[in-house]
Amino acid sequence: MVQKYRSLQRFLAGKSREKPLILDFADIERQLGFPLPPSARLHKGWWANEHRTHVQARAWLEGGWRVWQVDCAGETVELRPLDMPQRSDRGRLPPGAGANEDAVITLDRAQLSLGAVRLLRDYCQEKACGFPEAIAAILNGMALERRRQIIERFRTISPRVSGDSTDLIREDRDAR
Repeated sequence: MVQKYRSLQRFLAGKSREKPLILDFADIERQLGFPLPPSARLHKGWWANEHRTHVQARAWLEGGWRVWQVDCAGETVELRPLDMPQRSDRGRLPPGAGANEDAVITLDRAQLSLGAVRLLRDYCQEKACGFPEAIAAILNGMALERRRQIIERFRTISPRVSGDSTDLIREDRDAR
């Protein structure tokens, strides 16, 4: 983690995880000792729980919290403990989460067939991982297979062309 966010990580690690935590941007700035960047006030994406591309996210994630909701206009952020259930009190994702690529996707195990649960358990045992990782890996595999099928379908319906793409580009250029 970038050193400049370490103080926020320590602050959050010391907080009780029994209930959500709502902080003003000013509270966060006091902990950091410097102002948040303008993008934190303008773009909810700055608050994404994405530790690979957002160094600031490592602070709250390593502190045991995840961003749940951000109100840029009101300059507040709601954090929830990593181990707190991800569904909102109404039993559905928070407002706007469906359109937000950073939203957490929840799955009710009761919606899965016994075969699907068995598949997940087998995958978890084979790969020594948890259900979330297994679900992500299986869905990613399905997405790759779907993409392969689409490419194959285009191959079968596309007209056969002699030569290579360089020849096609030259022909197109010369025809102009």
